[in-house]
Amino acid sequence: MILAELMILWGHYGFMYKQLHLWADGSLMLILMTIGTTLQTHFSIALMEGEPMWMMAPKWQRKLSFISALSSVITFVA
Repeated sequence: MILAELMILWGHYGFMYKQLHLWADGSLMLILMTIGTTLQTHFSIALMEGEPMWMMAPKWQRKLSFISALSSVITFVA
């Protein structure tokens, strides 16, 4: 599962690099979305591995990560 997640992230990088010509010639929104996607991928991998620091993180921190991921998906779909 982790390998699939990393392959999707690298696919995202490849799409932004090749198809969108270096993040649409430096579009700040696309660059920020890539940074957010990368962070969410790392958070997801930490949860899948059962990383103790992430599993024992304060509730507000885990909730903030969930809200960030949800808003990212809603923005993408919209």
